[in-house]
Amino acid sequence: MAKAKRYRWQCPQCKKSVLGGSRPRKDSIVRFCLPCSKKTGYLVERSCPTLEAKRQLKKAAAKEKAERVKTKKCKKEDETKYLYCGWDLREELKRLVWVATKLGYDCSLTADDMTVSWRKKGEYTTGRAWQDRIHLTLYEHCTPAKAIAVLAHEVAHSATPDDAHHSFVWQKCFLALVEETYKHSNVRVTEPITGKYNRFQIHKAVIKALWHLDKSKMPELGEAE
Repeated sequence: MAKAKRYRWQCPQCKKSVLGGSRPRKDSIVRFCLPCSKKTGYLVERSCPTLEAKRQLKKAAAKEKAERVKTKKCKKEDETKYLYCGWDLREELKRLVWVATKLGYDCSLTADDMTVSWRKKGEYTTGRAWQDRIHLTLYEHCTPAKAIAVLAHEVAHSATPDDAHHSFVWQKCFLALVEETYKHSNVRVTEPITGKYNRFQIHKAVIKALWHLDKSKMPELGEAE
């Protein structure tokens, strides 16, 4: 029978060491330096540098593995943020930006410039837009029509000047983006936009137009006319 491997346990004060197992009893004399304990009046505990180094390596490896698992989980969760009912909001952003550029608007947003969060309470969508990024807040049972409407809403903000706000300039861009991007699904905003229409009425009209949006009719990004 092979003998158990023995390690050197060293006293932190006198630096003398003794041989012992990897897991000696808690009351084993291997764990304590008796001469130093007698001098100090309290128990001086020995340590094993070899075992400590192994424990540190094992601890570092466990931490690294936990970080990898966490990163993988976060990446997977981040991917699912943009997917809803078969629609990938990043692809729709690319489509809307492509159409905005085609219509003559200055919009250079990319998929990395969009962030999405999902609210746990409340059933309404919101968004924020800047010239170089947008943020959408959706809810669990949000319809694709509402999600795409708020996305187009914020892209229109990014494509128009800062002082446009919800003016006629923004309204024209918003409606043009929706109709031109989703014309393959026969999307037409039939509500009038003349007069004192506010942004809520315009947004509701777009949601109504997008309600029966059919993803199967949408062309690939490279095929969009």
